[in-house]
Amino acid sequence: MKIEAGKFYRRRDGLKQRVDVVWPDWSASGWCDSSKSIIVWKPDGFISILGSTHDKDLLSKWTEPKLRAWRPEEVPLGAWVRNVSKDAFRSMIIGVTYGGLIIYSDGTESRTHWTPENPNTTLEYREHSLDKGATWKPCGVPE
Repeated sequence: MKIEAGKFYRRRDGLKQRVDVVWPDWSASGWCDSSKSIIVWKPDGFISILGSTHDKDLLSKWTEPKLRAWRPEEVPLGAWVRNVSKDAFRSMIIGVTYGGLIIYSDGTESRTHWTPENPNTTLEYREHSLDKGATWKPCGVPE
């Protein structure tokens, strides 16, 4: 695997890692959000020079996981939802029917047209937050 600056890679621990700088024939480095430090890799993507493995070793280029729509029992009630293209539009998931119809409200009205059967509106255009907007994740479950 050739490591390139500005690209994302899957680490041994499964997390997404950006490589910020690559020095020819020497090493690559990137900022690690979890440890608030700089990580330096050898050209092969490994950290250790002794052959042992490390959870931050780079294993492959990053590919976004495929998502499927939530089943009714998986819908995170109380989660905030936002439209990806309009950051200001936020609402809260307030219920789900047995048939999977997700009910959400923006505080002025409730809407019920967002359904798992229509993955274009569920997965592509919306994100959810379980911590009042501090972090946002795609709507759905990785397959």
